[in-house]
Parts: sequence; C-alpha cells; structure tokens
Amino acid sequence: MTKGFSLWRQFAVIVATSLFMTFLAPFGTALAGVPIRLAYWACLMSAGTILSNLMARYALKSVLFERRPWVWAALVTGCITPPLTLIAWCVTGLLFLGAVRLTDLPTYLAPVVVISAGMLALTVLTQRQPYVTLAERPAVRNGPRFQARLQDKLRAADLLAVQAEDHYLRVYTSDGQDLILMRLSDALAELHGVEGAQVHRSWWVSRSAVVGAAPRRSGAALTLKDGTIAPVSRTYAQALKRAGWY
Repeated sequence: MTKGFSLWRQFAVIVATSLFMTFLAPFGTALAGVPIRLAYWACLMSAGTILSNLMARYALKSVLFERRPWVWAALVTGCITPPLTLIAWCVTGLLFLGAVRLTDLPTYLAPVVVISAGMLALTVLTQRQPYVTLAERPAVRNGPRFQARLQDKLRAADLLAVQAEDHYLRVYTSDGQDLILMRLSDALAELHGVEGAQVHRSWWVSRSAVVGAAPRRSGAALTLKDGTIAPVSRTYAQALKRAGWY
C-alpha cells in the first residue's frame, strides 16, 4: 500500500460505491432484493480494493502513485481486471443465476473495467499526497543532481522552489533564478538532497525556504525567503498542514 493511502478513506470509497451500485442496480441485479444487492456489490468492491492494494504494494512502485497518479490508475486497472472479472463471474453466477456458465464470462469484462477504473479514479482524487523529497545525511551529501543543471553561479546557492512553466522550469535560489528545459516530474526524481515537497501541480518548494503561510479558500500560499509566493493547491493542503508546513 502506498504511503498516500489511508484505510478509512478506502473504506469510505467501498461503502459509497457499494451503496451507489445497489441503488443503481445495473447488470441485471435489480431482480434481487436490496440486502442481496448490497452484499454483492460490497463483496466486489472489497475484492477490487484488496487486489489494487496488492498490485500497488508488490507489482508497482509506490512513487508512481505520487508522480503519475493517472498512469498508476490505468496500470492497476489493467492488472486487476482479469482476476476481478473471474470473481464477478463466479459470484454473480452463484448468487443470481444459480449456476456458473463459461459462456457468460466475456460479458463481465467491460463492466469490470468501467467499475474498476471508476474506483481507482476515486482513489486518486481522495488519496493523492504531495511528492516529498528528503535531505540526505551530511556525511554522504554531494548536493542534489538537479542543481548541477543550473548556471555555475547558482549551483552552490540554496534551492528555494521550482515552478513549471510550459516545458520549462523556473528555479528559485537564494542567489537568483534560472530557467531550464525539463519536466517537473523528472526534476522531482533528482531533488533528493533537499527536503521539500510538491505543493501544487506546477510547484515544488524546499521546506527550509518557507518563512510564512496564509490560508486561502482553495488551499494556501507559502511565502519564501526571497519574497516569492508559492500556491498550495487544495489537493495537497491538508497533508502539508498535517506535516507542520503551516
């Protein structure tokens, strides 16, 4: 399970989707009573959640959830669809049809893909966390690889923030700014050596650079040492607040 996951949120997603599908009663389940439908959907949603957690823990790198959440969702959907289709086929056959027929198996594939993709989209929307970079121990620190990309006069400066601008990154340092051709997602992989976090889809901020913070309706705003104001989006606001950023 990735560090962005929380059990209570997963439980809430299972309950919400089970109730919704029970009320909607798709795929012929309307023939059964409400208690049976609820048990059926709760079983399938729980199975899907368990399978996605197993895939996230053992088959996929947890960093993918934080850096490429929608790619993560697509990959996990593809991984869990075959076993979940088999589960849905067996449970539906036994519970609603009284028998498991091999000829019915292909009809479950598309519904399972749709439902799995929907649940994983909810996971991404409710559980995404900031991508955090960590400072290395002083004994082994040689500086983050990322700073080697800057102008010579800025490489020894303190790194304050990185902002994505189209295909470029604006890099804020204690000695000035630089503009480099690079994606933010690639920069995050090279920023280990500076303790910080992604605070917005287009911003990474060094924790030591923050000198003030102000809440906003859509998140917050961080004031940096050089006076730059870095926005904190609602997606990351609560997690950063819990971590003591403001």
